[in-house]
Amino acid sequence: MIPKFDVYHKELHSSYLSFEKYKIFLQSQLFNGYIIVEDGQTQFFIFIKEGRDIGSFMVYDHTVNIFDPSEINSLLKHPFFVSSYRSPQQVVDFFARCHTLHMLIDNLPFDSIEFDKFFSQIELKKITGFLEAAKGDEPKKYIYFYGGKIFGYMNIKGKDGVFEKNLEKNQIQSALSSSTVRLYSLGSVVVYPSKKQSTSPQPPAPQPDNAQYDDKRMAVIECYEEIFQMLERNTDTEEFTSIWRTSALELSNKYIFLNPFAGEFSYDNGKLDLWEKVDIKIAIQAMDELINSIAKKANLPKDGIRAIKDNYLNILVAYEIRS
Repeated sequence: MIPKFDVYHKELHSSYLSFEKYKIFLQSQLFNGYIIVEDGQTQFFIFIKEGRDIGSFMVYDHTVNIFDPSEINSLLKHPFFVSSYRSPQQVVDFFARCHTLHMLIDNLPFDSIEFDKFFSQIELKKITGFLEAAKGDEPKKYIYFYGGKIFGYMNIKGKDGVFEKNLEKNQIQSALSSSTVRLYSLGSVVVYPSKKQSTSPQPPAPQPDNAQYDDKRMAVIECYEEIFQMLERNTDTEEFTSIWRTSALELSNKYIFLNPFAGEFSYDNGKLDLWEKVDIKIAIQAMDELINSIAKKANLPKDGIRAIKDNYLNILVAYEIRS
């Protein structure tokens, strides 16, 4: 039920491929999409958003189970093939959840459905899931919903396994006529790795022994969070995500915690998250280099950065960070 998207690589054989290095390559490209690893008996699906694993599951003998991508080498029993497909972020979010499906409607004749009313109910209930239609020996047809809205189809036009968009109502009704349909909703996913699982070496972290230290740390984070928000407002959001992650990756040789895939530093939905075990003095130096790199890549003046820093100057000067 997972359709084909833009082929990035197809059927790379394990005899000339290091899977670990291939994953690192995709991460460095801030890849959005999924990897399929097949060893003749099992299919492993790994879904990647902006270079980070957001979900994975394996299919063996029609049974679906989640697995940790870091353990894939121990699960592969035979020579294998690797294929990767690029897709939009919404698509990655959706299909990473396919192992969490819950049946809402079973074996309903499509011809008994009041088309407009049925799809209005799906929209009203904001269902994220899919409708599966079966008819004889034909390939199953799918309609995918995200928050109640249709965002794609598979096999409706007869292109086997291909993701389709923007179909007319009469095309859908014609394709699904005489079918028996099932409706599924999707749950959440397990994300790897978590911060608690991080193994990146860290400099000794100071042991806060009073509220004053905590207040200073929070003020520093608020300062750079404001700067990130300002830079994002002046850059296309999707482009900004790529820019800051690329800049962080470039600086990660010097500041290990900045590696976007270590789970120790992140910026998402306007919030900056810094792992509590990262030394704040090192973090400030790293974030300062990071915001300057972002501004340069986004071709933005540094006036806005200086203006925000001026509001926190009494804290930043203690760490030798000035406007």
